[in-house]
Amino acid sequence: MRKKRSRSPPPTTRTCTMPTCRASSDDASNYQKGRQFFMNVCDGHHRCLHTLCSQCVDRELDSATAKTFVCPVCSAPIRRATLHLETIEEVDAKADRQERRKVAKVFNKSRADFETVEEYNDFLEAAEDIVYKLVHGIERDATKASLEQY
Repeated sequence: MRKKRSRSPPPTTRTCTMPTCRASSDDASNYQKGRQFFMNVCDGHHRCLHTLCSQCVDRELDSATAKTFVCPVCSAPIRRATLHLETIEEVDAKADRQERRKVAKVFNKSRADFETVEEYNDFLEAAEDIVYKLVHGIERDATKASLEQY
């Protein structure tokens, strides 16, 4: 009896947000042209997450003497350093891994360090709360301070 193969989920469609372009990752001709689709992941106060194709990025950055241009949708600054080939899920997973490593260096106790299972579970829950807050930028300064205090 043959086993059914599990199908991988279909790739997500990415569309360039530049008004003059609107190229889609579903269009097969884009692969022949070597067009890639980047997501703008800004640091600080902006979280743009809009998609731009490589041709539009090259056109905008090569035509201007400046090293940045603004997103046509949300006006967030765009630089080559803020563009990623990954999807938002991949970017969030990478941030989660980085913050989890930082927290694990501080919250490094084992079950044997606690008298009861409830105390250990509270410890694990506190560590998860800190990771969540750091990844999602919630009360970042207070969370970093509580991590340093521990």
